[in-house]
Amino acid sequence: AMLLTGSHATGSTQLPAGVVVTPWVVGADVRFRVYQGLTVELGRSYYFGFEGQRFGTITFQLFP
Repeated sequence: AMLLTGSHATGSTQLPAGVVVTPWVVGADVRFRVYQGLTVELGRSYYFGFEGQRFGTITFQLFP
């Protein structure tokens, strides 16, 4: 199975400078069955728009 996601959220602070960020998140997860008793999920997320910064995460999960 494959899952693709994308989202956008607007946030702000109450500081005098009025900082506003518009973060974007894009992700993909792939889940496959190794054998009947074991499933593996691999994921990759990419975050950008946080005051010009960009970063990503990688996930690995095992399911019995």
